[in-house]
Amino acid sequence: MCGIVGGINISIENLEKMQNALIHRGPDSGGNLIDKNILLGHRRLAIQDIDNGIQPLSISSYSIVFNGEIYNHQKIRKNFLSNVDFKTSSDTETLIYLYANFREKMFDMIDGMFSFCIHDKKRNKLIIARDRAGKKPLYFFNDCEKFIFSSELNSIKNAIPEIKINNDAISFYLRCGFMFKDYTPYKNIKSVKPGYWYNVDIETLNISRYKYFDIKRNYKNKSQSTFNEKLNYVDHILHKSIKNRLISSDLEVGAFLSGGIDSSLVVAVASDYKKNLKTFTVK
Repeated sequence: MCGIVGGINISIENLEKMQNALIHRGPDSGGNLIDKNILLGHRRLAIQDIDNGIQPLSISSYSIVFNGEIYNHQKIRKNFLSNVDFKTSSDTETLIYLYANFREKMFDMIDGMFSFCIHDKKRNKLIIARDRAGKKPLYFFNDCEKFIFSSELNSIKNAIPEIKINNDAISFYLRCGFMFKDYTPYKNIKSVKPGYWYNVDIETLNISRYKYFDIKRNYKNKSQSTFNEKLNYVDHILHKSIKNRLISSDLEVGAFLSGGIDSSLVVAVASDYKKNLKTFTVK
């Protein structure tokens, strides 16, 4: 778990306030980047390439801050970026080269959980994005004068102490038990929607939103396979997913056992690929 912050037309003091609010997400290190009116900040929990995976990371005219893990990043390097001379083994560097070479088509290639911001100097844009399921959080504030993003709401609130409560959003939450669409408890702060990427124009602060994943697409074409074929396919995907998560980390991997069938199944499959897996139960 890492934390990302940044924005357009904000002060370094406010960037540092937001970063300090995310130290619990990234206790290992922190860094920031200033390029004219663009500020990017990061708090790191080191998982991949412990020594060299420091952020923000810049190559050519692109800079990135990234929270998450890309499980297939080694395959991406082999299949799509074989001509790149990588300086690290981190998935952060894989992501930024993937964007540099494929732009928004990159989202079709990524298997992972993520939220990130890429500063594209050539097109004078910020690209912010969130994974398909929304496992990694990302919020943004825009009042047409400044744009701010962060992994947590309280981090943004540190930079805008005068932010007002969105009573309509709170009322909806109390009635329904969830936030309406991309609303948050605060005015002018929204959540980046899962499966979307956003194009932020640095000059005008206009935001365009694009959907790259929609789960409904998977139900449009009826399957002609038999029950046993489907069963074997699900088993194959489950094994592949768990194996990828075990081998993608440079640190030791463990598992929580809740007592339910899902966590027990995950550990049962994981034990095929990692012996003496450490498990934890909390009561």
